[in-house]
Amino acid sequence: MRFLSNSYYTTTNKSKSLFPTIKFLTSFLKIVYQNGKLAKENKYDDLRWEEGSIKILKYLENVGVEFIIEGLNNLDRTKDPVVIVANHMSVLETVCLPAILLPRKKISFIVKKELSKIPFFKHIIINKNSILLSRNNPRSDYVEAINQAIERIKSGFSVIVFPQKARKKYVDFREFNSLGAKLALKTNAPIVPLALITDAWRIGTIIKDFGKIDPSKKVIFSFGEPIYPTTSQQEIMNKIFEHIKNTFIKFNRQELLV
Repeated sequence: MRFLSNSYYTTTNKSKSLFPTIKFLTSFLKIVYQNGKLAKENKYDDLRWEEGSIKILKYLENVGVEFIIEGLNNLDRTKDPVVIVANHMSVLETVCLPAILLPRKKISFIVKKELSKIPFFKHIIINKNSILLSRNNPRSDYVEAINQAIERIKSGFSVIVFPQKARKKYVDFREFNSLGAKLALKTNAPIVPLALITDAWRIGTIIKDFGKIDPSKKVIFSFGEPIYPTTSQQEIMNKIFEHIKNTFIKFNRQELLV
């Protein structure tokens, strides 16, 4: 299974698991452990990254979660790297996006530095060209993230940016920073906006990364048309917001828009 067409819809999953969270997290942690060991031994190439991500997506489907993925052809409009700018609702998108993106692009995530301290997962983060963003000195860290992202794009990597301060169930555009738009303007790389509805994997109350799985909620990945950096930063941001907003309305989840 590879995500090579324009869209993907879960079609084979009809049964529901009695204990979806326990069943899924058991399989998920096993994958993280196995892939973390490979990454530590420097044996974790992009094919294994993609395969592990596909397994995680299939594990979610196996406990009743349905996926709708659309607009993948928008990633094919250029062979050059792009900046993917998305809202951020859960850990689901972080672990499933490699399955969706790697058949088309080399990728690098901008992620919070704290993820590089999680056992086994940290080796994957470091091994896969991630850009680590700490929160100790927001101004200097922001500049450093942009500089690293520019170097990644020059090296042929598409960069994934989550411009919210943290993962949140609700989408408040006032909380989005301009990192993605600035990066596009500095590199002339087009932005592909990505709307994510991923609250099927809730944010945990005790451990943020290990919340409950809710199979009653569909997972949506909607890639929008490329936004070329020929206008102002604010106009770029407005186009990103428009795509995300329209996607939430399309799938009747506008209650999550602040």
